[in-house]
Amino acid sequence: MPGQQLHDYAEDEFLYNRFMEPALRQALSFLSFPKTEGTVLDAGCGPGGLFPLLLEALGPSGALVAIDRSTPHLKVAEELIASQAFQERVQLAHVDLESTLPYPDGSFDGVWSADVITPDDFADIPSVASEFFRVLRPGGFLALFYGNWLRQQLLPGHSRLEHLISIAKEFAYARDRAWGGHNHPECAERWLREAGCESTVLRLVPVSYRQPLPSHVHRFLADYSLGTFYDKAIQEFGARVGLDASDLALWRRLSDPASPDFILNQPDYVCVQVGMLAVGQKHARSPRGASSARHNPRAASHPPTCPAKPLGEQRWDSLAC
Repeated sequence: MPGQQLHDYAEDEFLYNRFMEPALRQALSFLSFPKTEGTVLDAGCGPGGLFPLLLEALGPSGALVAIDRSTPHLKVAEELIASQAFQERVQLAHVDLESTLPYPDGSFDGVWSADVITPDDFADIPSVASEFFRVLRPGGFLALFYGNWLRQQLLPGHSRLEHLISIAKEFAYARDRAWGGHNHPECAERWLREAGCESTVLRLVPVSYRQPLPSHVHRFLADYSLGTFYDKAIQEFGARVGLDASDLALWRRLSDPASPDFILNQPDYVCVQVGMLAVGQKHARSPRGASSARHNPRAASHPPTCPAKPLGEQRWDSLAC
């Protein structure tokens, strides 16, 4: 991920996961998890906020291999595993998703990646998706989930203002690489087909809240969505997208907790965010690793040199190869 700063934003990540939990649960319910002793790869696990949901979906005999390249996040994930007594079910590894994964062909019953594979962080998304496909067992699923943060409805009744803010947010995300056309998470189903998946589908999984807002939802919206992402996008790109003085004055009234017009305190407030789940399957007839070699030159010229270690034998701070 060229130029990416690996900040420790674990607390924000946990808050976001709680906000999106209804959509995440619905997304996981669409996936065909093994009934017994399945193993799923959590690609880009971050601080581990989705471990409980993934393990619940896997059932009591299932196991999770969780990989990320952020050392701060993996440290938090290690603490979470210890606090929740997940040591026997979750294996952590420090892995860069733009490298060849250190697992043999057909290692996993499923690959799950949530809010990770985006154009601003990955120069060659088809190769990343093909590498995920390579490590899938025949019959396994490949699932990419996105919170779809560019198309939120957090400012009900102010669609023009929110539309311009969303454009400003996209400028902020696309500093190094444009989001558009096939190079956009909304087209993630195409990435799965190009990787070799069949039976692909894109599902929409909404989450909505209304008054009285749960405390964690209020905090997420006030501090994270409005107070950080919306406000930062306005400051950096507001003028570029056409926000004028009256728009900025309206924004200040709606986003200031001390204002009588603070939108989160309005009695009829409602917010909606529609997550997206792109999912495909590696059919049993698919030659093991064939798609990865066809679409991903890295896999063809640099096959993994070591097998995946059993749970408990590989620490997050090294590839153990």
